[in-house]
Amino acid sequence: MLGGKIKELREQLGITSQELAEQANVSQPYISQIENDRRQPSYNTLQAIAYALNTSIDYFLGSGSAAASLSQSDRPVAAPAFAYQQKAPAGYIARETINLNSLVDYALAIDNASRAGVTPQELYDAVEALKKLKRLRRYE
Repeated sequence: MLGGKIKELREQLGITSQELAEQANVSQPYISQIENDRRQPSYNTLQAIAYALNTSIDYFLGSGSAAASLSQSDRPVAAPAFAYQQKAPAGYIARETINLNSLVDYALAIDNASRAGVTPQELYDAVEALKKLKRLRRYE
């Protein structure tokens, strides 16, 4: 599972859960819950964890099971272009299913940005600025 991959890599790197939490800008108990598969991180949190562990996000999403568990509220800003809604069975809370191929492309773009020294927050800010610019151009 996702939490096991995170914990295994963290331990291989000799990083404590507290250090990982600080680097990913989340709490240590939250890291513990993720590593024990009691919580699923948002895409942005997973991106920060991957960055803190000096790996690409596709390392964690390689199996596809982690991508399928991202909820609609946890999707990345750019996900609507890549995502689609699935009808949920009766009695089930609907979750968003991410198109894995497009998600890998998105993850590679994020990985390239991180290798260029762009932080997750800077990337998020850039996407927000581009969205505003796009909205302004619609009104010209």
